[in-house]
Amino acid sequence: MITNDPTYNRFLRALQRVVEKDWHRKKSVLALEAGISGGYLSEVLNGNKRASFDKQHAIVKACGYSYDDFLALGESLLAGEEPGSLKKSSDTSLTKDVPTKEVKAGKKMEVEALKELLQHYKEELSELRDEIRYLRGELKEARREAEAQDKPPKPEKKTAV
Repeated sequence: MITNDPTYNRFLRALQRVVEKDWHRKKSVLALEAGISGGYLSEVLNGNKRASFDKQHAIVKACGYSYDDFLALGESLLAGEEPGSLKKSSDTSLTKDVPTKEVKAGKKMEVEALKELLQHYKEELSELRDEIRYLRGELKEARREAEAQDKPPKPEKKTAV
């Protein structure tokens, strides 16, 4: 999603590139490091949601870059240039500002949310199975009725007197 905000466009293009190159199969880790949900990160990457200024900074920091360098990368990418190596921030500890207990608590909350979601889908699946069973019974009954209507009546046997 290209917006009228050139700064945001640079941020988004740089984010797409960095995720593609460095975080391709680890988006959920990046989201956790940035303090956002994986779904929200995907929405931002796809251009369906716009990250607030604070969330932009959190994402850039989680990627390990300074905000200015990140925007410079985005600008060169939007200009069609192939950027050289982007220098990561000297702060290599991504969780430096987040105490270990908070990271573990965040992971535990994410696991609990996934367990709840799984339980919800199990219940929904069970309801759908019940509905399928009911509809199969209705279909069998309708077929029986249709067959009964389509069959000509059996001729009566005449007995000789």
